[in-house]
Amino acid sequence: MMDDALHAPEHVVFEALIRWIADQAPPPSESVESELLSHVRFPHIRAEALKTIEAHPLVLKHASLPLRALREALSKEDTPRTRQRCVPWGFSNERKGSGVEVSADGLTVSRVGETSDNGTCSGVLGSEKFTSGSHRWRILVESLGDDSWFAAGVATEDIDPNESFSGARRSGKSWAIFAGSPRRLRTSGTIYDTSPAEGDLPKLESDDVLEFDLDMGKGVLSLAVHRGSSVFTSTLCKTLAGVHLCPFLQVYGQGVVARLMLRSEP
Repeated sequence: MMDDALHAPEHVVFEALIRWIADQAPPPSESVESELLSHVRFPHIRAEALKTIEAHPLVLKHASLPLRALREALSKEDTPRTRQRCVPWGFSNERKGSGVEVSADGLTVSRVGETSDNGTCSGVLGSEKFTSGSHRWRILVESLGDDSWFAAGVATEDIDPNESFSGARRSGKSWAIFAGSPRRLRTSGTIYDTSPAEGDLPKLESDDVLEFDLDMGKGVLSLAVHRGSSVFTSTLCKTLAGVHLCPFLQVYGQGVVARLMLRSEP
């Protein structure tokens, strides 16, 4: 429960704790209960689940613990109770364009055909919608075909996954780092405060790791490209406040495989 790399929604962590306590004979002491409950990250429990959890006898007995965690979250303190665990979402099989495959665990996206049915690139949205808070995720570029295109970033939830990269950019529905032929990274959109020149970011290669940092409160999406011991950084956007966004990938061509990395991975 203390592990930042625990890959489970927070309400599931709470339910596991309740089952463990119920199985103990004799029951654990109140101090043990309190210690264990302090590791549940209440600010990251979804609202619908929190309504049930806050009425649970264990929570009522130790009411100061969730109140403390929520107070720390409101004041934007970085504590073990407010930190988000590893990525709690994946890419959605129900929110993808034609020609894209998503693995059963939602972590791996691959390009099946050469083009989508309407001759454009295909995209896939993450299963989570970000409306507040800070979020970080990493995407490993496992492979790229010779003529493949690749874009990664965020998009509004109503974007058409089959819309072209340039179309999504013009419509103001996606904000991404784009690696087209010859796969030089560049930013998309006209709303950016600064768009890096073509030489400011490296040519995208297999095994690169793209690390995104989204701060919905400040309206900032930042990117770090990790290649071995080298890191290249860029601020993609500073005008995202008040927008509801999902992680987004777009691919074109064959041989593209990208994987959402867990926080425990190096």
